[in-house]
Amino acid sequence: MKKNLPYIAFAAPALIVYVIFAIVPIFLSLLLSFTNFDGFGANYKFIGFQNYATALHDDRFFYSIQVTLLITVVSCFLINLFALLFAIVLNNLRKLKGFYRTIIFYPQVLSFVVVGFIWTYIYNYNDGAINFIFGKLGLESWMQDWLGDSGIVVFSVTLVIIWQSVGFYTVIYLANLQTVPGEVLEAATIDGANRFQKFKNVLFPLMSPAFTINWILCFISGLKTYDVVKVMTDGGPGFKTETIAFNIISQAFVANKQGYGSALAMLLFVFVAIVSVIQVVYLRKREVEL
Repeated sequence: MKKNLPYIAFAAPALIVYVIFAIVPIFLSLLLSFTNFDGFGANYKFIGFQNYATALHDDRFFYSIQVTLLITVVSCFLINLFALLFAIVLNNLRKLKGFYRTIIFYPQVLSFVVVGFIWTYIYNYNDGAINFIFGKLGLESWMQDWLGDSGIVVFSVTLVIIWQSVGFYTVIYLANLQTVPGEVLEAATIDGANRFQKFKNVLFPLMSPAFTINWILCFISGLKTYDVVKVMTDGGPGFKTETIAFNIISQAFVANKQGYGSALAMLLFVFVAIVSVIQVVYLRKREVEL
């Protein structure tokens, strides 16, 4: 035990902070989810599972789940696709590697709030860059109300998430690529493998750990999407871009139903945990098979 005291002493500050700001709030949210607390008065009471029963019959909540899953699945697929392509290109560059890496990673440095404001101006129907370019090219029929059209607004927001996030995942793929032994690729070349065959049979199996990490991190991040939606659309038009996290904040702090909002937060917590465990088990098994 004495041998472990230095390690415990070093870990204690971080552990205390984690318990105070992560574990305790989770338990407080769990307790509040069984009450009708409105966030203000002390006269709230225990109502059992009523908040959870309400959530299971709330069409708005289930629609927010659909929106969240759509944004998450589409963004994760395209982020990983582009990140992998960028990583391969960057790994094969001979000149200006640092410059192009900086260009691709730069959006990640910006917060989603800043990115949301930038793209809100880009998407603006009257003065935005996209419609301005289409107008100058004589493509007026392509001009859209990117954040006001309920048919495309979800994809407009998803594009912003992809643009901001792809640099981070590119770095992870690139780091994994640089650990691939050159001798393995040389042997594949000698055996007559073309570029696609080398990628399919050599690179991709060796990059499975990076794919597992990226997909899980991306999926968890997508399920918690809030800030970019708040800045760009405020959940609109209607509820077309209202994610689970946005719905939770709206119920707890706008509608003053913190008990109900806590119940939704606990459902999101359980959902993220279950999805994460399933993905880890499946993707780890896939790594072994590859």
